[in-house]
Parts: sequence; C-alpha cells; structure tokens
Amino acid sequence: MGALGGIDGGAAFGISRKPATGRLPEAYAVLVGLRVHERGDAARYRAALSTAGELLAAWLPAGDETAVAPVREARERCARRETTGYGRPGAAVPNG
Repeated sequence: MGALGGIDGGAAFGISRKPATGRLPEAYAVLVGLRVHERGDAARYRAALSTAGELLAAWLPAGDETAVAPVREARERCARRETTGYGRPGAAVPNG
C-alpha cells in the first residue's frame, strides 16, 4: 500500500473483506484497478502486483474459470499499465 501512495478507507475496507471471505481473486482485481497517487511509486506498485498475480495464478486451481478468469484479466490490465500507464477498462489513452 505504501507504493500506492495511500488508499481511501472505503476501498481499503472492501479489499480487506474479500480475502477474509475467500474472494482473493476479486481483491487482486480491485488492487489492479486502483490509481497510484502522486506520492506513490507506480513502478514499484505494478511490479508488486505482477509478482502477486503470478503467485495467485499459480495457486488457483487451473480448471476453476470462475477464479482464474478475473485474475487473468487483471494481470493483463496490470501488464498494459506497466507499459503505458493505463489499462483500466474504458480509460482514455491520450495521444502522443
């Protein structure tokens, strides 16, 4: 969370409840969708998310598409953000 540069209370509460209720893939997808604040370190945050996504993907049962699909999609968004800074579905990418 330090690399994110902070997180508002509502998002933090929502994220913290997901793993406690067995919804770790959903928590990961939410973390990928968060914007890094100015005081944060986007490169460090994305690197941590990439590593977490790899570990999570390896941990999930391969045949459980309900769990695997959201993690796969979130990892793809994370990879796009690493190269462009963008990646949230529907986010406008500036020209140039």
